[in-house]
Amino acid sequence: MNTRNEQDGAIYVGALLFGMVINMFNSFSELSMMINRLPMLYKQRDLLFHPAWTFTLPSFLLKVPISILESVVWMAITYYTIGYAPEASKFFKQFLLVFLTQQMAAGFFRLIAGLCRTMVIANTGGALTLLLVFLLGGFIVPKPLGKPQAVISEEAAEELEANYVGTEEEPRLRRPKSGKDSFPSLFTADAINSKEIEIQRMSSQTNPNGMSQNDSSLDATIGVAPKRGMVLPFTPLAMSFDTVNYYVDMPPEMNAQGVAEDRLQLLRGVTSSFRPGVLTALMGVSGAGKTTLMDVLAGRKIGGYIEGDIRISGFPKVQETFARIFGYCEQNDIHSPQVTVKESLIYSAFLRLPEEVSNEEKMVLCEVPYVLFQTSYYTLIVYAMVGFQWTTAKFLWFFFVNFFSFLYFTYYGMMTVSITPNHQIAAVFAAAFYTIFNLFSGFFHSKTVAWTVYELILSQYGDIEDTIKAPGIVPDPTVKSYIKDQYGYESNFMGPIAGVLVRFAAFFAFMFAYCIKILNFQTR
Repeated sequence: MNTRNEQDGAIYVGALLFGMVINMFNSFSELSMMINRLPMLYKQRDLLFHPAWTFTLPSFLLKVPISILESVVWMAITYYTIGYAPEASKFFKQFLLVFLTQQMAAGFFRLIAGLCRTMVIANTGGALTLLLVFLLGGFIVPKPLGKPQAVISEEAAEELEANYVGTEEEPRLRRPKSGKDSFPSLFTADAINSKEIEIQRMSSQTNPNGMSQNDSSLDATIGVAPKRGMVLPFTPLAMSFDTVNYYVDMPPEMNAQGVAEDRLQLLRGVTSSFRPGVLTALMGVSGAGKTTLMDVLAGRKIGGYIEGDIRISGFPKVQETFARIFGYCEQNDIHSPQVTVKESLIYSAFLRLPEEVSNEEKMVLCEVPYVLFQTSYYTLIVYAMVGFQWTTAKFLWFFFVNFFSFLYFTYYGMMTVSITPNHQIAAVFAAAFYTIFNLFSGFFHSKTVAWTVYELILSQYGDIEDTIKAPGIVPDPTVKSYIKDQYGYESNFMGPIAGVLVRFAAFFAFMFAYCIKILNFQTR
């Protein structure tokens, strides 16, 4: 990298910060590994088989050689490639810092795993504490510089300022603004929040007798302990139904067999209630009418005749309002809950594509509509929010670059699965190369992400002749010349880059289809 000015130095600082983040997150896997080992530790500890240090010490020692290997690989890939100081002493100093950072992060995540003991809490706690480490590390929120200034009384300040009355010198004392002047929006926001809270209290739902349904003071008055549990972002409602009957027209086949009634009764005098926080099981033999009752209560039955009283928290049920506040999951799903959207597309491709298309080509082709859908909504949202120029050519170029970038990343992930024996190794392999792609996205044009960035910048700014203010450049350069001089991006190079992106997607797709057929790890 260049070493011309402070801006180039900021890039080096960014590379150092990126390396610290990657090496700290590299130890995030210690959470899951440690939590999986905890049951065995507690079992041996409770049975007095082994003390706890016999578990923690091997975990630390076994991590050391792995961490050394990871540090060597990281330094070999990044140090001289980025352009850090060539002295051997500085190389080994950074190597030591990388190694110690990994050890610190590994111990940190082991501590979180031991305290949280479940993956859900550990993931939340680990991400939160890591965020605090980055936030308070002195880079995102910089440490204040300069010496603390003296604080004197108002009377002493007036005496000192009296000596400078009538002179042209600037005042040497600064009075801090009052909280009223400095933070008007804070107090305004507090007042608005207090007003909203009061309105919510006054507008709480009441029953026909005028008593609040959510007021806990009544329970306290009669000696009932207040309810505890999760605070829901909505008001729980109850459902009650009394003497519900449901009829359908008598089938002609039954009339032909001598049945004289005009209607067939499927539900007869059903009465019950569903209360918030109470799990209710509706049980019965097959054909007893369980699904029919739920469909009637949910308003899913558009035919037939319904009798009875159905109420929501004491009020008569109105289907239009009911449909907005209730959710109903039917018994039979259109799609299997055990498969993802992607797997559903693959299954549909195997059923619909002709026999001439090989199985490998069907796993590749089914990705295209899935990625096309992702690219469509991503492009519409991002292009509008960023505020790019609304021209047809630039919009289509933006869509084209994003589509093939998503496509080659998708095919790259599929390729890593096809060349590795299991998904754990595939995840490690893919994560390592994703990190390298991001790190060198602006340094080497031979990397895939660099071509994507190249094409995106050229497609949106490569033809703009407006001048901009750039530090250290006189006269003011145009956007087109600035991109060429600072990054080396040629505006007439868009066509070859587009071909490169297409070839990346085709290469990864071919490697996936070839490796899934030849290596065949999944079958073995």
